[in-house]
Amino acid sequence: MNNFVILSDILQTETTASAYVEQSMLWASKEYLSLTIESEEQIVFEDGASSRLEVFHAKYNEVTEEHLIMQTARICGKKVYLLTLGLENDTVVDNYSKYKAILSTFSCK
Repeated sequence: MNNFVILSDILQTETTASAYVEQSMLWASKEYLSLTIESEEQIVFEDGASSRLEVFHAKYNEVTEEHLIMQTARICGKKVYLLTLGLENDTVVDNYSKYKAILSTFSCK
């Protein structure tokens, strides 16, 4: 069930990537049937830019099973990218660092 989704949008107001992730989590908490944050930490991209990385479990509705999700954002000029990695629910915490490394490779061109 591992998948990687990148959504992009044009920023209407100036913000940081960390603040964008925080706002995204507020919106998400209203959309999911359940949402449990496992961890919040800083992620540093390969070029030195940083953001907030959220690791959480979420359930869309009564029918779907809960999913483990890692999410961060990257701002490139006026464009923001919301990077979401869906993982197997039984992914062990010791393996999170390899997925964080994948997310940290996202760069602006």
